[in-house]
Amino acid sequence: MNNNRIKNDLTELKLLGKVKSVTETKFCVLGKYGKKQKEDFFIKYIYLFNETGNELEEKKYEAEDSLNTRSIYKLNSNGNKIEIAEYKSDSSLDNKYIYKYDLKGNIVEECFYNSLNNMETKYTCYYDENNNLIERNEYNSEGVLKEKHKLKYDESSNIIEMDWLLSNGIIDSKIVYKNDNNGNMLEYKSYKENGSLINKMTFKYDEFNNEIEENEYNSDNKLICSYTSDYTYDNTGNWVTKKELKNGCLIFITEREIKYY
Repeated sequence: MNNNRIKNDLTELKLLGKVKSVTETKFCVLGKYGKKQKEDFFIKYIYLFNETGNELEEKKYEAEDSLNTRSIYKLNSNGNKIEIAEYKSDSSLDNKYIYKYDLKGNIVEECFYNSLNNMETKYTCYYDENNNLIERNEYNSEGVLKEKHKLKYDESSNIIEMDWLLSNGIIDSKIVYKNDNNGNMLEYKSYKENGSLINKMTFKYDEFNNEIEENEYNSDNKLICSYTSDYTYDNTGNWVTKKELKNGCLIFITEREIKYY
């Protein structure tokens, strides 16, 4: 979970340059020694961006030529998303989010609507003087508080702690983060309300700030799973091929076609 304020969508996706579109196709190659075949297709996304780096549309394909969902983004004059509407393959509404902002461009309210255009969930957000999100409350359709998150930050505005509270204000769980100088998460520890460890994750990154290693530990701090990623990059510094391994075994290959303005 990160700060609600980002420079643009390209920044969030760690894409460099004036990107116009990204077509991202993922193939499952488990047990096939890295030999990708057309029938290994797993999922595909197409992202479209405007010239200021904000996302306009997203398409998801669960079969190579079969559209599953299509999301349309509406922006205000400041480039902030005010609506995300997701449509099914038959063009009927699946769900949508409506956003409201303060004068500093922070999201202060987020509402989720179902396919019947009825609001199911509302979130309210509060910020400190550095525009860091410090509290996020979740309400049901009747306006009853369900849960809340409270967040703490370091001097660089990186999240270092998040408390998950029940509607009565009692802490249900806590997450503690460690970050590097680039704001990348290095460690994630989740604790129960009594302070006992639930699990731990550690991360490593390459020079482009893309994740190259993820290790998962159980409550006894024992390593239970390790994921690694290997990338090839284009001349702009964006990855175009990603190989994902689980415990040393190749499981996915993802290919990107990136078009620029």
